[in-house]
Amino acid sequence: MLKSSISAVLLACAVAFVGTPAIAQSSAYQGQPGVSQEMAFLVGKWRLAAQQGTTISEFLPDGSFISMAFAPGARQGQGSTGQFQVLPLGNGRFKLMIRVNPTQRGQRPRVVENIMQITPDGRLYNETAKAFAQRL
Repeated sequence: MLKSSISAVLLACAVAFVGTPAIAQSSAYQGQPGVSQEMAFLVGKWRLAAQQGTTISEFLPDGSFISMAFAPGARQGQGSTGQFQVLPLGNGRFKLMIRVNPTQRGQRPRVVENIMQITPDGRLYNETAKAFAQRL
């Protein structure tokens, strides 16, 4: 039960974070052909600290991600990997689609969708989870 709870937290929190401005951090990635501003903004490492635990996720320029979720009081986290896609919606909003690779043989990949917003003050807000992000 704990393992499935941690998995649920990891999926729900993979991109719902609490935080600070993060504009210039991914600027080296901006301006490349075919790369949206939203994708360039998201690339990097983000942290969520919530009642259900803490999740740290890194979104890479190749469209893959790595996450580690820690349940409250846990000494070890549960990791996951997968791919993500950013679909711009306009006005700084985008849909973040995450495909989580199976952790056990025979499992199917899971897909999580979140609506995200880059706020006017340069923060990342997950509208789906109602939480802000902190860039690490």
